[in-house]
Amino acid sequence: RSTDTGGNWEQITSPVTTHLYSIDFNGDAAIIVGAQGVILSSIGIGEPFTLLTSGTNHFRKVYVGGAYWVVGEDVVLKSTDQGQSWDIKFNEPSVDFYDLLFIEDEAIVVGSIR
Repeated sequence: RSTDTGGNWEQITSPVTTHLYSIDFNGDAAIIVGAQGVILSSIGIGEPFTLLTSGTNHFRKVYVGGAYWVVGEDVVLKSTDQGQSWDIKFNEPSVDFYDLLFIEDEAIVVGSIR
């Protein structure tokens, strides 16, 4: 983390050793997603991260708006309680989802067929 707009950096310890791919913020709260279904949540900048249960595969992108959205291998998930529980919004076993973008109320999800 940096507290001086990137002039200096301090390492924050992760509670996992898997690859982490995406981070987004809701105010000072952060959410990170990665390999093996990892979802990490922090209540404030620089605060310790908590491992949340996802029950699914690799994640590649997280988006925080009015809800938390996660995309990855086979699945698009949504949480309306800051990541404490997740609803499957789309599940396609042959598709890897890589990114998502919201324009007004419309979601655009990018993926490829395996």
